[in-house]
Amino acid sequence: MSNLFRAGMQRLKKNRMFWLCMFAVAAYDVFACCSDYRAMRQYDVVYQLDDLLYLYVVPLGILIATVLGMFWGTEYSEGTIRNKIISGKSRGQIYLSGWLVSMLVAVFIYLMGLLGICVLGIPLFGLAKASILQLVCMEFVGILASMAYASIFYAIAMVCQSKAHTVLICELLAFLLMFAGIFLMQKLAAPAMVEQMELNATGELSIVYAENPGYLSGMKREVYEFIRDLLPSGQTMQLMEDIHGEVNVVRMMVLAVVDSIASSAAGMFLFCRRDIK
Repeated sequence: MSNLFRAGMQRLKKNRMFWLCMFAVAAYDVFACCSDYRAMRQYDVVYQLDDLLYLYVVPLGILIATVLGMFWGTEYSEGTIRNKIISGKSRGQIYLSGWLVSMLVAVFIYLMGLLGICVLGIPLFGLAKASILQLVCMEFVGILASMAYASIFYAIAMVCQSKAHTVLICELLAFLLMFAGIFLMQKLAAPAMVEQMELNATGELSIVYAENPGYLSGMKREVYEFIRDLLPSGQTMQLMEDIHGEVNVVRMMVLAVVDSIASSAAGMFLFCRRDIK
C-alpha cells in the first residue's frame, strides 16, 4: 500500500488543479484581508484578526470537491484501477491509499487558507484576541471537518466510473452542503424576541417586544443544532461565526470523525463490490 500512496503523492505534486486551488484559497485570503483593511481605513470601523480568521472556510468544501473530483475522476476512464488490481493490489489497499492522499489534499488546502490569513492578517490587524486553547480547538475542528469533506467526495469518486459524473456530483453536493450550513446557521441565529411598532393609548408609536414565530425552541432546536454540528459545512460555518461563542467543539470533532468513518466505510463497501470493467 505504501507504493500506491507514494505514487498518489507523486501524481498530486504534478496535478495542476490542486495547485490552482491552493492559489485560489491564498488569493481569497488576500482579497478578504485587503477588503476589510480598506473598509477599516475608509469607514473608521474596527476589525480584528478574529473577524476574518476563518473566512476562507466558506468555499472550502467546493475547493476540496473540485480537486478530488478531477484528481480521482480519471481512475476508471484511464484504466488505472484495473491496472492496480491486475498488478496484485487488493481493493482495500487501493481505497485506503487513495483515502490517505485525499486526507492530505484537504489538510493542505485548509492549512494554506490559514497560512494566508495569518501572513497577511497579522501585520494588518494584529494578533487574534481568542485564547490559545480556543484557537487550537478550532483548528482541530477545521482540520477534521476538511477531512470529512474529503472522505465524502473520495467515496463518490471511487464509486462513480464516469469523470463527468464524479465532478458533477461532488460539486453539486459541495454547494448543497454549503447552502445547508448557511440555512441552519441563519435559522438558529434567529432571536427569541423581535421589535415591533405599536400604537399606544395616546396614538403615538412605541416599540414593543414580541415573540419571534421563526425562533426555534425545544426539540426542534436540538434537531437543527445536531444537523448543523453533523454537517462539515455546519462545522466550518461555526468557525467563522462563533470563534468566541459557546460552540461545542468536542461534539463537532466527534461528529466530524463520524462523518469520515461512515462515508469511508460506505465508500469502501460499494467500491469492493463494484464491477470494474
